[in-house]
Amino acid sequence: MSNWQKYDAGQIVDDLQRLVRLLVDRREELAQEHPDWDPYRDGRLWALARPVSILNATAIGLRSACYTVHNPAWWQQYMPNLSRAGQEELATCLFEHLRVSLLLGVFDSIDSSTRVLLRQLAPTACNNATASFASVYSSLLGRTGLSRWHDLLEFWRLIRNTIHNAGVHLPPDGRARTLEFDGVQHTFVPGQLAEFATWPRIIRMIDLSKDMLTDVISSPQMTALPPFVDPTSPQDAVTG
Repeated sequence: MSNWQKYDAGQIVDDLQRLVRLLVDRREELAQEHPDWDPYRDGRLWALARPVSILNATAIGLRSACYTVHNPAWWQQYMPNLSRAGQEELATCLFEHLRVSLLLGVFDSIDSSTRVLLRQLAPTACNNATASFASVYSSLLGRTGLSRWHDLLEFWRLIRNTIHNAGVHLPPDGRARTLEFDGVQHTFVPGQLAEFATWPRIIRMIDLSKDMLTDVISSPQMTALPPFVDPTSPQDAVTG
């Protein structure tokens, strides 16, 4: 079986679309509970809306990729001199690009939103929320009484960092890290590949992050804040 055939692309697309529906529904529920919040631009609601376009774009990319790699006529028309082995290599690269793009896109969304939320909650904390991601999320979770989500965000951070090193864990302190994610222990060993960011696990990480963001947004500390706009939210935000 080829590397890009390890997972059922159709199932992944279904999972991504399920997450989109859940994010949209959650945002709409919170918007109804807090009618004074701008339903698209308030920083709390935009934290849930922001990942939607990333998930939709990935789903479109997967459908397009599947059509391409399973269509001999496409290869013949656009890359007629490419061997079967070359096609397999290119297909693997294409699916890996989509996987990594999903991972980085959603991480960037979470990173940005945690900074916006902390900046509103405690403007002087973490140098106006410009410090490291670990410092920012630790401060936000601590101030909202939600430290139980620490390991999820640390898991995101460690996996994101491996992307910079072709999947290898290379921490500045040279130490191994073991984290529990979804009831399973994962050890990041210095100098070794951290092959944890599979399609199913990324989807699970996004699913749990939806719940984490909901908890933060719904916390008494965050709901007590007056309406505020996330400066990264566009006027014509696409949320579903």
